[in-house]
Amino acid sequence: MKRISLIITFTLLMLMAVVGSFSLLMLTARSAYAHPAGTPINETRSAKADGEVRVSNVAGSVTVRGWDKAQVHVSGTLGAGTQRLDVSSDGSGVSIRVILPQHSHSNVEGTDLVIDVPKASRLTVNTVSADISASGLTGIEHLESVSGNLSLDSRSSDIGAQSVSGEVNISGSASRAHIRAHSISGDVKISGVDGELVAESVSSTVKVTASNLSRAQLSSTSGNVDFAATIGTGGSYEFHSISGNLNLSFAKLPDARFDISSFSGNITNSIGPKATRTSEYGPGMELHFTSGHGDAQVNAKTLSGNISLRD
Repeated sequence: MKRISLIITFTLLMLMAVVGSFSLLMLTARSAYAHPAGTPINETRSAKADGEVRVSNVAGSVTVRGWDKAQVHVSGTLGAGTQRLDVSSDGSGVSIRVILPQHSHSNVEGTDLVIDVPKASRLTVNTVSADISASGLTGIEHLESVSGNLSLDSRSSDIGAQSVSGEVNISGSASRAHIRAHSISGDVKISGVDGELVAESVSSTVKVTASNLSRAQLSSTSGNVDFAATIGTGGSYEFHSISGNLNLSFAKLPDARFDISSFSGNITNSIGPKATRTSEYGPGMELHFTSGHGDAQVNAKTLSGNISLRD
């Protein structure tokens, strides 16, 4: 219940922050002029190599690409009915905001932004229903959307991606990175990352592949958790689900201590001993064993889901 309460709190705060931010943009609009469909965008601003780039868009899409120039360049098209695009600079970086008319929000079409930024930029993107994709960046990346999908091809050491109902896809990271990925009803898919990972979905799948992790916390309330990654020496790994299955696969027999339990689901293990019942008369199953030197710790727990361990 504590985890569900935290998820609900996060969702409400995120919705309030995003809606409040865009409401302020709408209320402070300077004119009632609305652009026709497909109005091209061509804006350039000087930028620091590691400065901030802040992007806000309600609907449409946001594509961010890293390059070697000390500039931020914005292209793409404004959606029909959009009032204007505001691109401004200050001492910390560049802000890019899609401004909507004050009283005609439902008649505005999505704006598609393509933004080239210095690759070490610290990127923050907030949208409502616009999809977000980012690639070629080494600086901090924080992406948030209410219903848009998020896609990162990253080399960053600090990655945060959150969506309420969209999918979250992260491919790649810097070595020893910190990665956080959350979605309420969308799949969370992670591959090729290195470091510490926290990934969570409420009703969809969390899937981690081809990664080298020193620490991982993966959970889903009613969806499955699929893990096929390398266990590091001395690492800590937590897997949780209420009604979903936990499928854990290891490329080689890990040096780890395993504590596995399910209140009413089955446990299958192809890398060690068989699970035993927690009670002669109850449905619970548990499994405790050590493989290799037992340097790492693996904990997996479900309420009604099944758990499988395999190589």
